[in-house]
Amino acid sequence: MISFQDGPRPRNYLSRREQHRLLFLVLALGLAVILMCEARKPENWQWLNDLDADKGRRAVGMLPDDVEDAADVEAASVEAANGKDEPPSEQLFPGVEKGLLKTIRDNTRFRNEEDAAWFNLLGVLRRSDEAELRRASIGRVSWLQLKEQSNEYRGELVTMLGTIRRAHRVDAVKNDQGIDGYYQVWLQPDDNPKRQIVIYCLKLPQGFPTGMELAERARATGFYFKRWLYKGQKDLETAPVLLAKTVGWKEKPPVANEVPTGLDSIYFLVAAAAALSLLAIGYILYCTRGRPRKEESPVDLNHKIKLKLEEEPDKKREK
Repeated sequence: MISFQDGPRPRNYLSRREQHRLLFLVLALGLAVILMCEARKPENWQWLNDLDADKGRRAVGMLPDDVEDAADVEAASVEAANGKDEPPSEQLFPGVEKGLLKTIRDNTRFRNEEDAAWFNLLGVLRRSDEAELRRASIGRVSWLQLKEQSNEYRGELVTMLGTIRRAHRVDAVKNDQGIDGYYQVWLQPDDNPKRQIVIYCLKLPQGFPTGMELAERARATGFYFKRWLYKGQKDLETAPVLLAKTVGWKEKPPVANEVPTGLDSIYFLVAAAAALSLLAIGYILYCTRGRPRKEESPVDLNHKIKLKLEEEPDKKREK
């Protein structure tokens, strides 16, 4: 038996419901891509490390990615052993004059009374070997430790890991150490990426870029000086200051024809896809607006049969 009932109606892709569904799919895809890019950033997972902050140290096997040579491995081992939140040692690095450290005041700008202590530490750095300074470091400290225990860490060799955002040369005032200038480096610490550590170092590694918009992974070992008061973008802010000989950094290998994979390009692609979808939906709405959809009458499959039945009586009459 032949069934002439209508089958399932096809989806109307010109309806608003289908257009909204298409738009939501595009936006959901864009959101998924953005979340994937954000998940690749180490700083977004820093809260996992903060859960273990009460231990105050990492296992020796979990070394940072930029620690590769033998001296760095030794320094990282010192960090793991001395990572606890303990007061610094009373014995300072040879050459550091403890009496000069008493002239330093926190939450102030650089004062003339602090110049003697400033250049004393820089002179010690210039005469010392970088590997020796790293070995003498009390280990890696956090931004919060330097902020809350500034007096206890003053004049101590400490180590910081993070991302350098700015680096430029600064001329030095006249001094008895013969130092004519140094580099001001702004480091974003791994333990608190929203804060800044200001480092004044005598020299930069060969090939290290300078400028106001950098993103270079580095390690710095230097003398903690003070909690410095400076003018931020809106208000006065404070930042710990370190004096270092240089920063530990490894130049990235050049990549030929590198395709931009930053978050900005992802945002652009998602925005472009959403814009094209909106244009397509708008064009469809414009073309179909005011045009009532014509309902096609179903095909009469018995039409030929009816014609045949009507013709047969006529033929009989003619006979």
